[in-house]
Amino acid sequence: MPTAVQVSPKPSRQVEAESRIVLQGVSWATFVRLVEDTGDDRHVLLTYDRGVLEFMSPGIEHEDSKGRLDRLVEIVTEELGIPCKGYGSTTWLCAEAERGIEPDECYYLTPDKVARAHELRRQKVKDTSAYPAPDLAIEIDISRSSLGHHAIYATLGVPEVWSFDGTRLRIALLNDDGVYTPTVVGNFIPLPSEDITRWVLAEMADDSEWAHALRDWIRNQRTGG
Repeated sequence: MPTAVQVSPKPSRQVEAESRIVLQGVSWATFVRLVEDTGDDRHVLLTYDRGVLEFMSPGIEHEDSKGRLDRLVEIVTEELGIPCKGYGSTTWLCAEAERGIEPDECYYLTPDKVARAHELRRQKVKDTSAYPAPDLAIEIDISRSSLGHHAIYATLGVPEVWSFDGTRLRIALLNDDGVYTPTVVGNFIPLPSEDITRWVLAEMADDSEWAHALRDWIRNQRTGG
């Protein structure tokens, strides 16, 4: 029978950012049934790793960081003409490894994958195992998950992962050995992690003002202004 483990107390800032509960001894079949039964009608992200199930409920800080990173990817790809199709917190499963994860955001950023996903959506294919792995997954991990998210993404074959802990964004690329290696600039969005961090943490209350400022900065960078 599954046993619940409440994640150890964190400073109040972290508790407000995210709330996590971990269940031990959950079967793969139970996890899959939970995903199917709840569908999109929940405000909780699930992560499963060989019998361990984590529920994460995001708070204001988490959602604010997620929203800015999502807008940043959207704006950069628009301005630089990079193919992009976002799939949000889609549930990605690997039945063979009994691992599954719901990222905060994920994207296809290459023409072939964008086209393949579009064709599958046109055919109304719902089984994500038929889809290619996302090119980029974003994790907001302010309270620090007890599960190894990178190991799950490696199993799925996601080539790039961004992790944001509330103060710094880290970029990691999947190497040929199935391990993620830290890097300053990723393969899809040509911005250093330091610049991405700066924009996520920018002190602007108005999202529209923030977006306009980011667009202007990207255009200036492109023209050498």
